[in-house]
Amino acid sequence: MSSTSPSLSLSRTLNPGDSEEFEFVETEFVNDFTDFKFLAANAHCTVHSAVECATNKVYAVKTVVCPFRTHPNMYASHVEGGMAKDFTLLGKVKHPHVLEIIAVYSPPPGMPGDTHLVFEFMPGGTLLEYLLNYAHEQPDNGLQFPEGLHEIAARDIMFQLCQALSYIHRLGIVHCNVKPENILLTGDEMPFIKLAGFGLAIKGAGNKRDVRGSMDYAAPELLDHRDYDEHVDSWSAGITMCNLLLLASPHVSGHHNAGEPLELEWDTLRERLSEDGDKFLHALLTEDPKDRWLPDEALRHNWLFYHRQMYPNVVYK
Repeated sequence: MSSTSPSLSLSRTLNPGDSEEFEFVETEFVNDFTDFKFLAANAHCTVHSAVECATNKVYAVKTVVCPFRTHPNMYASHVEGGMAKDFTLLGKVKHPHVLEIIAVYSPPPGMPGDTHLVFEFMPGGTLLEYLLNYAHEQPDNGLQFPEGLHEIAARDIMFQLCQALSYIHRLGIVHCNVKPENILLTGDEMPFIKLAGFGLAIKGAGNKRDVRGSMDYAAPELLDHRDYDEHVDSWSAGITMCNLLLLASPHVSGHHNAGEPLELEWDTLRERLSEDGDKFLHALLTEDPKDRWLPDEALRHNWLFYHRQMYPNVVYK
């Protein structure tokens, strides 16, 4: 990558119903799993791969240190000011491109102890890692931005992402933190994605006092402390599409900060897109949420509607 290119990096975070579809277990977690291998960690949690003793199947285990729980369906990390999260939010979600929660192991409400969320294992890592590796393999073209993914490859990922977002929006779920770090890959030759990172997700609309997400991917209405809804996911998907094409942040300054004018690298993006692709991206990155496309509308646009899927056998509900 050119040294002058605003590089992709771990994003910065803004300040801050019951289900019978997955197993909830108030029991000792360590008896059921073995062969733990560290995968990732942040201020709120640690993620390991682990083998289930009964089936010898590999899962991903997210461990959150919780001082106590006051509600059977809620947990919050030990980090001061950490948001309470409802782990039943994804209990009924079944979609090819959404990471599935398998089980939750947690102490009874009011008791100290860790909460362990068990997910399907994704050996391909994150989309961010995929893009960073792809960028590392590209020769230095002497330009501000390296050659990103071909438009067709970017379109296939966006097709999958819009399918996932359309599905969760129909369930009334707003993700609020769509970005390459929260998109996982199965490890297949052609990227097959699963949307993850639902820790900031909400049901319904959010209000201006409840700002959440990652700054570089946050929609204008979030940064301006206005009320918001599922349209914020469309904006974040649009910024993610820019990452695919540029292998870098699309913001002219490299980052987007609250109160600053919004400036994107439209000239470079336009060079890497067809006319339909350019119209599609502009529709996702429209500043007024009333005029911004939702995923359902995006899927009906020519750029995606006539797309030939890389995985034609996947059936979408």
